[in-house]
Amino acid sequence: MVWILRAALLAGWIAMLIMSVRAITGLGADTAGDVFFADLAHPWRGQFNFDLILHLVLMAGWISWREKRFLTGAPFAALSVLTGGVFTFGYMLIATFTARDAASFLLGKRRTQSSIPMTQPVI
Repeated sequence: MVWILRAALLAGWIAMLIMSVRAITGLGADTAGDVFFADLAHPWRGQFNFDLILHLVLMAGWISWREKRFLTGAPFAALSVLTGGVFTFGYMLIATFTARDAASFLLGKRRTQSSIPMTQPVI
């Protein structure tokens, strides 16, 4: 069943790459921050973007904690916040291949001694 998660992560990663290239070619990379923070003034776009910020920070915290080492965790966390799904989906996809089981996927290799095989549903 892990293949469903891998397929979803791969599809999400490709979709994010396509949307990112579309946005960069349409508006340029230098306008991303201006558009994002200007949208915070609009009630619903602001709510959506604030929700997104909280999710990005949560994912960055998880990635940083999962990595355990500051030298890998901090740059990965920064990439997660700055690039969103472009980094995070790829990170999670690779983690499904490097983790020996579901617990090490969620907690990191050094944080668990689980016997739950990765073939079991992760979620």
